[in-house]
Amino acid sequence: MRVCIIGLGYIGFPTACIIADAGHEVVGVDVNRDLISKLKNGGLHIVNENGLADLANRAIESGHLTVSEKPEPADVFIIAVPTPFKVSGAYTAAVRPDGFDKAALEVAATYENPIADLTCVEDATQSIVPFVKKGDLIILESTVPPGTTADVVCRILEHGSKLRSVDELFVVHAPERVLPGKIVHELIHNDRIVGGVTPEATQAGVAFYQTFVQGEVIGTDSSTAELVKLMENTFRDVNIALANEFAIICERLGINAFEAIKLANRHPRVNFLSPGPGVGGHCIAIDPYFVIQAAPQESQLIGLARQINSAMPNHVMQLFEELVDEAKAAGRIVNA
Repeated sequence: MRVCIIGLGYIGFPTACIIADAGHEVVGVDVNRDLISKLKNGGLHIVNENGLADLANRAIESGHLTVSEKPEPADVFIIAVPTPFKVSGAYTAAVRPDGFDKAALEVAATYENPIADLTCVEDATQSIVPFVKKGDLIILESTVPPGTTADVVCRILEHGSKLRSVDELFVVHAPERVLPGKIVHELIHNDRIVGGVTPEATQAGVAFYQTFVQGEVIGTDSSTAELVKLMENTFRDVNIALANEFAIICERLGINAFEAIKLANRHPRVNFLSPGPGVGGHCIAIDPYFVIQAAPQESQLIGLARQINSAMPNHVMQLFEELVDEAKAAGRIVNA
């Protein structure tokens, strides 16, 4: 099969290499001219990924993988572009003041309400419209709010293409779930969720992923697949928030939080995470907002977890400043 992948970032490029290595003809597309030029000249823009350099060289040298700035006709189109967030407006949330210092409370109590910025997804979908034909498989791998594949991607394809209906295509969502540093291994060996807009699309998507994924490929509908990815990262965010809240409770009660958590984890069915200065990265700190965007009234716990973790950096900094002040007062630190 001929595959066109839109977006050659940390997910798109390894995916292109793996699919090419499986024997498909792949063209990788990106709007970044410098990136395309670097790849054409034998360079790599992603380093420190185990196995990627050898895989990329093998795919390119075999002729199965080429790169371009523009999409080309294909049987399968994969959209793997970023979905950052944008601000939709400020709102005030009720935050319990117990255990929060004043600065952290101010950050947590009133903050901007992020929603998904689907500009890249929309642009990528629009870019393939001139090339799609009846029977093509269209895959969205980008992390998105539930309903995006059916409502946004399908709408663009239906309005822009020459097809009578989007039902003439197989449109699916297939979220990735990988760990940086192990992307190649996990793209191949992790189980994969593939959700189609129609049952026929699900079948087509599952069959395609089974050509290069060694883990189990599980079919569902597109909205479920979209929510599953958000659930996975939200689960981690909420559990981090629980650990952080108990750390603040322990401060209030004069208890060593790490000792308490270690002892609680001796229970065979309890597994607290370690508290820390909040949550960072491109996924765990963002994806819960996509759930809140989809169902704001039903996402109270998720929203509170985001508030707790967002407040932690300031809280940790205040604790650090207090320690420094105490050390200065005791003569253990001398001002320069």
